[in-house]
Amino acid sequence: MKLDQEAAIECIFERDDDLHVRVRVKAGARADGLLDIRDGRVLLQVKAPAKEGKANRSVSVLLAGVLSVQKNRAVVAHGKRSRDKTVRITSFSKKRAAELICRQL
Repeated sequence: MKLDQEAAIECIFERDDDLHVRVRVKAGARADGLLDIRDGRVLLQVKAPAKEGKANRSVSVLLAGVLSVQKNRAVVAHGKRSRDKTVRITSFSKKRAAELICRQL
């Protein structure tokens, strides 16, 4: 499914020179991947269970891979114990992030 960049841009905001991506996570899935964009969030799934921060680490690694940045540049900043999370990516362009997210959907 290909989505327009405007939908992806709604999921992204900038603060203090960092990019923040709003996501909704399904932990314990069969495969890691981006699913869709709905209600201002990127829907994604990770194989890791929602225990001991494993799903949060997988979310960070997945988004780092999609955006082609080092793993340590993507961190779950808010919602560590929730399905709805905000992932902070240091020093990255909002437009470029939207483009890369749309390519994966």
